[in-house]
Amino acid sequence: SLRLYPNPASSYMMVRYSGTRQQNVIITVKDMMGRTVISKTQASQNGSNELEINTSGLAEGTYVLSLSDAEQSSVSRLFTVVK
Repeated sequence: SLRLYPNPASSYMMVRYSGTRQQNVIITVKDMMGRTVISKTQASQNGSNELEINTSGLAEGTYVLSLSDAEQSSVSRLFTVVK
């Protein structure tokens, strides 16, 4: 599962997800034009994981956050940035 909060976000957003094992995951944020605006790799543990994404540099609007693992399994959620 993937949970984003607060949504809408202004300066930061928390990303909470469940990992099935220790592995690296790739978090990608794209704007509605498909441009990658944030991309980072995060070490994931088995069980609950949480990380903070700095959204203060993003313009107001709607974005898509995708979380991908080594098996190319991916889950995505929409979120909004407001100032």
